[in-house]
Amino acid sequence: MNNRVTLNDIFGLAPSELEALPIDQLAMLMDDLAMENDRLKALKLVINGALSNRFDAPVEPGTSHVQDNGYDVKITVAKRVEWDQDALKSARLMLHEKWGENPDEYVKAKYSVSESAYKSWPSSIRALFEKARLVKASAPSFEIKRMEAA
Repeated sequence: MNNRVTLNDIFGLAPSELEALPIDQLAMLMDDLAMENDRLKALKLVINGALSNRFDAPVEPGTSHVQDNGYDVKITVAKRVEWDQDALKSARLMLHEKWGENPDEYVKAKYSVSESAYKSWPSSIRALFEKARLVKASAPSFEIKRMEAA
């Protein structure tokens, strides 16, 4: 006989019943949830890998569409921007010492730059920081929808 509440049991419980569970039961549910989350992440990697191979997913950031047997497959590769901390520190110092600019108007103290701010800077300022900026593509994501019949 198993008196342990499972993740599948949760939807059948009233909120007050869930709140009243002993702390060890809640701890086990949290552990189960973490394991289930890890399992789902692994499954997503496997399925996305199969989709990447099947549709020859692009490696550059952007969105593309492929039609396959009545389905539209939307492939999105997000852009990830990282900043070299040493290069940002150097550019920040030069901005202050050589250009007389307040570096706090351009760069956060932890040496990160928001992409929207970077895009709005004058080209001369962007050029100064260009060597610190690293753009990477994320893993592709997929959205599959059945196409409506014409």
